[in-house]
Amino acid sequence: MHTTFSDGKSPLEDVVRAAVSNGLDCIALTDHIFPGSELGWLDEYRQAVDSYKDDLLMLVGGEGCILNPEGDISVDAEIRAKLDILLVDFGYHTDRIAKNCTTKKQLLHDIKRAMISLCENPLVDIVAHPFNFGRIPIPLTPGDFPDRMLHDIAVAFAKTGTVFEIMNTMTFWFPELSVEQVTAEYLHIINIFKEHAVRFSVGSDAHSCCGVGNIKWCERIISAAGIKDLLIVTRELFAKRQWLAAG
Repeated sequence: MHTTFSDGKSPLEDVVRAAVSNGLDCIALTDHIFPGSELGWLDEYRQAVDSYKDDLLMLVGGEGCILNPEGDISVDAEIRAKLDILLVDFGYHTDRIAKNCTTKKQLLHDIKRAMISLCENPLVDIVAHPFNFGRIPIPLTPGDFPDRMLHDIAVAFAKTGTVFEIMNTMTFWFPELSVEQVTAEYLHIINIFKEHAVRFSVGSDAHSCCGVGNIKWCERIISAAGIKDLLIVTRELFAKRQWLAAG
């Protein structure tokens, strides 16, 4: 979820109160770290989040973005050291995918390369809402990805322990499809990743306090795919963080 530290509409205090009100016992604050942005707010961010840790367990996180198919991201090791958890997404900054793309065939090739590159980056914990490509210049639906490609990407996730985020507002990214069609096509992807025992996380991707804890669509996916046992737990994220810090 996001706050006014980046592009969220609600201040941290309101987000925390919403989480407590909705009975959550752990949340990840993942404000955006855009390429080239001034990051002087990160220390204040950490202090602000720490001040609420008596209310519930909170991860001080960030959501970076992948910049190109080669795997460059908007977060370096120094910034990563300030965070408990790092998600990376395919945003509007991703060259040759969200901009400057040429053909559908090349786009699919570049997405596969980018996904595998993210998995191989030890700074990255979670790929944020993967396959959200319905609003890019050459739009793709979940059903546009060949099974062989999906299996190859899933192998990279499994091999590196990278987590696949199921985002509650995924249907937003496919305005030309019905909700049921998006759900069915996305379930096909999830089931392929399940075959490889890839781990999953759940995110509201809330940009205001009103969305905090809204994971109803995620729950539909989890139930239909039978992946409850593949969901990550908080201690695993901390364990990975401690391992990275130890070198």
